[in-house]
Amino acid sequence: MAVNSVGPAIGQEIPAESAAVRTPPDWWYRFRSTRRGTLGLGLLVLVVLACTFGPLLSPYDPSAVDPVDRLAGPSAEHWAGTDQFGRDVITRMLVGGRTSLIVAAAVTVLSVVVGTLLGLLSAMYRRVDGPVMRFLDALMAFPSVLLAIALMARLGPSIVNVIAALSIVTVPTFARLIRSSALVVKETPYVELATALGLRRRTIMLRYLFANSRSPMILAATFGAATVILSEAALSFLGAGLPASVPTWGGMLNDGQTYLRNAWWLALAPGLMLTLLLLSLNMVGDALRDALDPRSDRLS
Repeated sequence: MAVNSVGPAIGQEIPAESAAVRTPPDWWYRFRSTRRGTLGLGLLVLVVLACTFGPLLSPYDPSAVDPVDRLAGPSAEHWAGTDQFGRDVITRMLVGGRTSLIVAAAVTVLSVVVGTLLGLLSAMYRRVDGPVMRFLDALMAFPSVLLAIALMARLGPSIVNVIAALSIVTVPTFARLIRSSALVVKETPYVELATALGLRRRTIMLRYLFANSRSPMILAATFGAATVILSEAALSFLGAGLPASVPTWGGMLNDGQTYLRNAWWLALAPGLMLTLLLLSLNMVGDALRDALDPRSDRLS
């Protein structure tokens, strides 16, 4: 009796037309088709590259004091002028941007990891849900900036403490979002079938709950990064963030308000960069939200 072959024989070459062709996912095409996505991503890449490599190309030391050029206006030597100590504003702005990006990346990664873990555990185990959610509710009862200031007052000014304080403030938002998304997935028929078949809870949590919560997690991370950058600038502006010796956008804005009438350029450069970075992150997040939602028809 002849047996039909179900695949190529050993050593036989697979025809090119039958080979699987890997293509980018649909959401990437939808993201690129929006003007908000391409413009926001291009602006974000431009700001990141400028803050990353700009200080290396600048001929000025961000901490070098030059009393002769104190409060000098924009010129060919100093494109954005100098501050009250004669330091180049653009160089300090780029260094401050690098600090903000480092803080935003670290806080976002920590918040996503811890928040996702707490959210999935709360959705999967009822005994964990109550204590964890009540603790997170207690954290969210305080205004985020005030809680971050209180934590910084206890921990002290340093970049590690800023990352820790902002992570504690941001984790509850991620945890509650992932928990709500996982609870919806938990009630679906295929998860109930997997439970009835005897799959372990850890397997269900990773294979189904986590896999179907990645889209809201990505969106939350995008918008959360913008919130972290703004919070870090607010802490530095209020004097509760990084030490005064470290260039930050919030610290530069705080210095600029004192000389706003006579040296307007002190606040213009960091304020403009902060606006561009927040605008780009929000544009990327808005485009990602539409791209990851198959029911969305917004293409502009």
